Amino acid sequence: MVTFSGNKAHNAAEGNLLTPLAVVGMSLKFPEDATSPEAFWKMLVEGRCVSTEFPSNRMNIDAHHDAERGRLHNVTCRGAHFVKEDLSLFDAPFFGITDADAKAMDPQQRLALETVYRALENAGLPIEQVAGSKTSVFAGSFCSDYHMLQIKDPLNAPKNATAGTGRNMIANRISWFYDFLGPSATVDTACSSSLMAVDLACQSIWGGDAAMGVAIGCNIILAPEMTIGLDNLGLLSRDSHSYSFDRRANGYARGEGVGAVVIKRLDDAIADGDTVRAVIRSSSSNQDGKTPGILQPSKDAQVRLIRDTYQKAGLDMGVTRYFEAHGTGTPIGDPIEARAIGTAFRPYRLEETPLYVGSVKSNIGHLEGASGIAGFIKAVLVLEKGVIPPNSSNLQNTNPQIDEDYLRLNIVKTAIVWPTTGLRRASVSSFGFGGANSHIVLDDAYNSLRLSGSESVGHQTVIVPALGQINGIRQLNGHHSTNCEDKFNDPKIACKTIPKLLVWSATDQAGIKRLAESWSTYLASLSVEEPEEYLRDLAHTLCGRRSHWAWRAFVVAKPGVLLQDLTNQFSPATQSVDSPHLAFVFTGQGAQWHAMGRELIGHYEVFTRSLTELSAYLKELGCSWDILGE
Repeated sequence: MVTFSGNKAHNAAEGNLLTPLAVVGMSLKFPEDATSPEAFWKMLVEGRCVSTEFPSNRMNIDAHHDAERGRLHNVTCRGAHFVKEDLSLFDAPFFGITDADAKAMDPQQRLALETVYRALENAGLPIEQVAGSKTSVFAGSFCSDYHMLQIKDPLNAPKNATAGTGRNMIANRISWFYDFLGPSATVDTACSSSLMAVDLACQSIWGGDAAMGVAIGCNIILAPEMTIGLDNLGLLSRDSHSYSFDRRANGYARGEGVGAVVIKRLDDAIADGDTVRAVIRSSSSNQDGKTPGILQPSKDAQVRLIRDTYQKAGLDMGVTRYFEAHGTGTPIGDPIEARAIGTAFRPYRLEETPLYVGSVKSNIGHLEGASGIAGFIKAVLVLEKGVIPPNSSNLQNTNPQIDEDYLRLNIVKTAIVWPTTGLRRASVSSFGFGGANSHIVLDDAYNSLRLSGSESVGHQTVIVPALGQINGIRQLNGHHSTNCEDKFNDPKIACKTIPKLLVWSATDQAGIKRLAESWSTYLASLSVEEPEEYLRDLAHTLCGRRSHWAWRAFVVAKPGVLLQDLTNQFSPATQSVDSPHLAFVFTGQGAQWHAMGRELIGHYEVFTRSLTELSAYLKELGCSWDILGE
C-alpha cells in the first residue's frame, strides 16, 4: 500500500523478494573524452553532445552522403559519435595473443578484454583472485563491421578470421583469458543487447549458475554498410544528433564505445570488503509481441515490463525519482516511451514531485549494442553523485506529443540535486528495434548499506550533494574500513606518522614508465581534503587490491608528502623473483630501543599473530609472563 505525504511516498511493506546484487566495478570507453567514469560524468553534467563528422578512416562521407532521404544506399547524416583512441592500439602480449591473431581480431574483442580488466581493477579484484571462479560473462553486441571488411576479400582474409571476428568470441574470449567458469554468451537483441546482458548476468547469479557476473556492451563503426542500412530504414538523424524527447527529433545518431560492469551478491561484496557502487534490486526482460510493424514499439509491453520488474522484487515505485530512458530521439518512439513511463509511474507521483527523465543518447549518441550499459553506468553515477544531469544542450523544446504535466514527468533540462533525502532509486530501460526490452531497478549504495546495518562498507555515494561540487568528488576504490586503531597508540597519530608503501607493477619494464606517467597526470589533477587518509587507502588498494606482475616499482610515502611529488620518487623498475620469502628479525636490544617494533602490533595481522603464537608456546613451557602484556 503506497501513501503520499507531501512530496514523499512511503511503503511500509517493501521487502527483499530478490537477493540484492552489488555493482562493485565498472569501466568504460565512450565517445571523445568520455574515457573514464570521471570524464564521462563531467561530460554529462556539462550537458555536452560530442557528435562529429565521420573521420576519413571510417567512411568517405562525401562519397556516401545525400541529403535526400528517399534515395536508397546513401546516408543523410554526416556524423556520429566516435571513440577518440586509435583502435589499432592493443597490448597483445599482455593477453597472451600473437600479432597474427591480434590483427585478425575484431576491435570489439580487443576493447572488451581491456575494459573488463579495468572493471576488475576498478572493483579491486586481482585477476589471480578471480581466475577459476564461477563467473558468468554476457556481452552485448549488434554490429560486425570488422567481419564485413574481411570477407570483402576472402582470398586475403587472415587464417584466424573466423575466431577473430565471430561475435560469440567477445564473451568467450573474456572467459578464456580470465579463466571464468560460469555461463558465457554474446547477446544480440539490437539496441537492448547490453542491458539484456546485465539482466542475464543478474539472472545467472540469482539462479545459482554464477557467483559473480561480468556484463559488457560494445559497438564499433568501421564500415559504411550498417549506417547505410539503418538510414534506408529511416532510423538515423540527418542532423547527426539524437534529439531525445525534443520536438526536433528526427532519428538517432550512431555512437561507438564499450562499457563493462562487475556484479556480485550484496552479501558477498560486504563479506569481501568490496566497494559498492550501487545496488541492483530487480531486473527483467520481455518482448513486444505482435505490433503493427516489427520496428514499432509497444507501449503496453513497456508498461508491463516496468511494473513486473518492481513487483517481482516487492519494490515501491513511489521511491523512484529518476528514469534513464531509452530515448533515441525518434519522433514515434520517444512519445510512446514517455507515455509508457508516465502510465507506469503516474499513480505514484504528485504534480509537484514529478519523475525526472533523461537519456544518455543526447550526449554520446546511440551506442546500439553498448547503449544499454551506457545508460546503466550513467544511472549508477547519478545515484552516487546525487545530481541528475540534464539531457544535452540539444534539448530545446519537449516534443509536443509528450504531456509532461499530465504524465507527471520532468524531461531534465538543467542539472538538479537529487530532490529528496534518504534512499535514491532509479530505473533504466533499453529497447531493441525487434521488440526485445530490458529494465533494471537500482538503489544508491550508501542508503542501501545504511538500511541493512552495513554503514562501514566502502561506497562512493555523495551523501549531501551540491551542484557546485559535482566535479570534485574523490574516493578511492577498495576496502575503506581499514583503520589504525590499537591499544598502544593514538590512531590519528599512528596514521599520520607511519610511512605508506605504494607499489606499482607491470608485465614489462616499459609498463612501469607508462604507469608513472599516467599516475603523474592523475595526481597532478587530484584535489583531496584528507591526503593522509587518501594515502592510506591508496597503499591498501595498490598492495592488496591490484594484480601483481613481474616488474615492480615502489614509493615510500612519508608523512607530509605532497601527492603531486609521489611519482618523482619512483624506485627503479625491478623484475621480481619467483616465490620470494620475507622475514623480519629483531635484535632484542630493547634496552637501546625501547618498545622496538611495538607499532606493528595491531597494524599487521601476521606480526600480531606471530606474537600470539609465541606467547602460547612460552606458556606451555611454564613461562609466567605474556609477550603482549610486556
